[in-house]
Amino acid sequence: MRFPALRAAGLAVAGLTAAGLFAAAMPAQAAGTGSAYGASITATVAATVTTVDTGQLAPTGTSNPDTNSILGGTSGIPSALSSILTISGVVESTSAIDASNNVTESGGVTNVSSQLLQLNAQVLTANCTANAAAEPGGLTGSSVITSLTIGGTKINPTGDVNQTQTIAGVGTIILNEQTTNLMDQSLTVNALHIKPDGLVATGNILLGSVTCGAYLAPPTAAPGGHRGTP
Repeated sequence: MRFPALRAAGLAVAGLTAAGLFAAAMPAQAAGTGSAYGASITATVAATVTTVDTGQLAPTGTSNPDTNSILGGTSGIPSALSSILTISGVVESTSAIDASNNVTESGGVTNVSSQLLQLNAQVLTANCTANAAAEPGGLTGSSVITSLTIGGTKINPTGDVNQTQTIAGVGTIILNEQTTNLMDQSLTVNALHIKPDGLVATGNILLGSVTCGAYLAPPTAAPGGHRGTP
């Protein structure tokens, strides 16, 4: 009798088929996305009505992972920026993505000073990571801030997210600013965000900025932005 053998073979085939269907039903590992830049300043100085719009300085992204840097005082830094602040160190960002689509982003500046804002800082760097397998979560952010003084006040970073302080004659500062974008759930981290007092300047000063996101499919637009909520 061959029925037992055929039955066994049929069960084996069915098992393989079921395994194949189960494997096909498992979602593919999420593709990581990210971007970074060293600084972005869009502001108008009140006293001189001088407008500065640097765009994103030293940008990188996971579409072309690399390190990008601009040495302070070189032609890569718009000359008009000196009316707001001076970067004597480096503006730099790095985007990296590994074989498992995990993303690491870093962006920041070193040796920054400003007479207008009475600011001095040694290091202002934002970091984020995206664990591609943990869709839609797996996003973490942090900032490195050293030797920061603003308005004559020494600022001690607590490590808390969105550490906010208002300084007379300068404006509102946010350290380790982290926001989640409502459209794609990506995470944006700014090491230092300055919203100047209108009597000093108007606009936004971002020093060190990164964005990380993880998706089953790449987004149709670059992740991040300012439409999120803390």
